[in-house]
Amino acid sequence: MRTTRNAAAAAPLLLAACGTTSIHFENDIFGAGNRSDRYYTSGFRVSSMFDADATPEWMRAAASATPLYERGSTTQIGAVVAQEVYTPEKIKLRRRIEDDRPYAGWLYAGLLVANAGRRAGEHPVGDYASTFEVDVGVTGAASLAEDAQKLVHDWTGSDRPRGWRHQAASEAGIVGTYEYRRRLAAGEAFSQMDWDVLGKVGASLGTIHANAVGGLQARLGWRLPRDFGVNTIHTTAIEVPDDGDRGSSPRWYVFGGADARAVGRNAFLDGPLFHDGHDVDKEPLVAELRAGIALEFGKFRIAYTHVHRTDEFEGQDGGQRFGSLSIGWTWDF
Repeated sequence: MRTTRNAAAAAPLLLAACGTTSIHFENDIFGAGNRSDRYYTSGFRVSSMFDADATPEWMRAAASATPLYERGSTTQIGAVVAQEVYTPEKIKLRRRIEDDRPYAGWLYAGLLVANAGRRAGEHPVGDYASTFEVDVGVTGAASLAEDAQKLVHDWTGSDRPRGWRHQAASEAGIVGTYEYRRRLAAGEAFSQMDWDVLGKVGASLGTIHANAVGGLQARLGWRLPRDFGVNTIHTTAIEVPDDGDRGSSPRWYVFGGADARAVGRNAFLDGPLFHDGHDVDKEPLVAELRAGIALEFGKFRIAYTHVHRTDEFEGQDGGQRFGSLSIGWTWDF
């Protein structure tokens, strides 16, 4: 009996040796016609989601209490580590630029719980995925944003940023994020070309961010996967894979969409909570337009998203364009 119990307890650990990993790299140098190193200048994020069979029962029970949960959903857990870097427009100036955004960084790790539900059969309308994420990290010098930017600039021979001494004092930060996606419509365009429309709503609350968001994304592709679209660092970390037979034939799709975000707090504009620091007046509503392409080969996927973000603070010199490159794969061993 003891052997049986021990084997049952070990099973989730063995099953956790399979899952999905995604790497995101974002940089404003990808923005067509955009001057590099201003505003949101770069981000790097690695996330992994374990197979649903590895999810503890208590976690499944907790997930069933989340908003919009539906009976029959699968529950997966995951982890993430990431860094984001923000700078003003003129990085060669040593002085603090009062009317431009502050130098800032955010280094964090997080835990995630994702629920996914798919309709039976070949009719995908109504499929949904939701993710709850809690991130804990540090801002200021402890985020290593200055070191990361200077290192990359030394490697590439780019201008050395000179104003990092004006970044705010280091503070610990926490933020919880919830996002819900649902397939609102789907159909066949022609031959094996399919299309669908994904809608989403979400919110974040914490010392780093406090906001609410809604958006739509349309996709058109060859053997369109029955998943929930491509992410960026600022959407959700979990890549919920297609549960169908991937096979060896490639898949691809193009996509486009838009988000609108109501902003209550942005620590990288509002400044620190517990120390004096540089701050600017943020815009209460920020929109993003996204377009891109995704390619999938068996257990491997690569995608590029081009993002245009409207002004985030008063006096900003126009919106910002940046690119998001993501690579993901399913693994088991």
